[in-house]
Amino acid sequence: MSDVEGLLREALRADAESVRPDKIRPLHDQVLPHPGPSRREPSGMHRLILPVSAAAAVAIIAALALVVVPGLVSGSGRSGPGHRHHVASARQASSLIASAAIDSFIPAGGAQVTKGNKFVASQNRLRNLIARRCMRQHHLSRAAQPYVRWVERYVDPPQDYAMAPGWEGENVSLVPNLYNLHRLASGGLLAEVQTGSPNPPSGLPGGEGNRIGSMYQGCRVRAWKPFKTLYHDGTVLADLFAPQVAAIQASPRVKAASAQFGSCVRGQHAPARAALSPDAFRTWLSDRVHPRIADFYGKTALIEHEAAADRHWTRVFVTCAGPLLSVEQRLQLQRQLAFVRAHYRQLLALRRMADSITSALERQYR
Repeated sequence: MSDVEGLLREALRADAESVRPDKIRPLHDQVLPHPGPSRREPSGMHRLILPVSAAAAVAIIAALALVVVPGLVSGSGRSGPGHRHHVASARQASSLIASAAIDSFIPAGGAQVTKGNKFVASQNRLRNLIARRCMRQHHLSRAAQPYVRWVERYVDPPQDYAMAPGWEGENVSLVPNLYNLHRLASGGLLAEVQTGSPNPPSGLPGGEGNRIGSMYQGCRVRAWKPFKTLYHDGTVLADLFAPQVAAIQASPRVKAASAQFGSCVRGQHAPARAALSPDAFRTWLSDRVHPRIADFYGKTALIEHEAAADRHWTRVFVTCAGPLLSVEQRLQLQRQLAFVRAHYRQLLALRRMADSITSALERQYR
């Protein structure tokens, strides 16, 4: 998980804590935001490579955290006085769990994380399209167009976020210790296998490159707006699910399996910090195997011995984490089904909102 992802998770969680379950809008109150000639907001920010100062980069990240956390529109829904609490059937809940949008917010197993990541990637692709149309509305000169294309292609493009090669070990949800071991068996844990960018085009007047970069960041912020409510409401529901996951993590069965994981990892000469949990193992590995960037604008891929280290420790991870993740996943899938049955209307509204937003934007930007 990148630093910015951590900032966003904390910001979203803090906002969600102030919202009660009965304040999530019911289905009949959901309104599709009009995705006009939009722009969007920064998502990954893991490769911001414009020649801006560190202070400017921090300011962008701080602004991003604020933009991503809108207030949840209050709507008392049907769970108040005069309405019986609706519990969906197991079949209804199972059908809803199969939705990629739901899997991106409340996954309970590795395969669901992979499906949820694909949902995130599809939203990022749409946000790219919105930002590019926004940039065209600035009517920049023909001489500036090569730089505009460079900014759109290489400055933290969302299409490289969450589904780039090497991101199978990434989990952007709030549920800890979720990994698709089947995918990891033929890949690596680290998302740091990335491709860098060439040097930006030259020949622009002084300061023009920074001005174009600022325009693009504004377009990214505005392109986030159609998705803002969706991700906020999804995060509220994810935080409602989190205590159930925490109870599973604290259960005797999971603690016993976790101890076995730690013993297995230490037996492969990993340090104690890597043996704390699967997520701790990945964090340790990311710190240990970090890509070297000889040319900031050149190729940013793991050199061979680092890639080999990633593959070696991923094999250790798959072997050691398998029993623990199997126990966790079995228990979490049971809790997930019960949670979806209890919150069926809210989650159905979330899925329909995701489908509606996606369909409208696909029509507008195809």
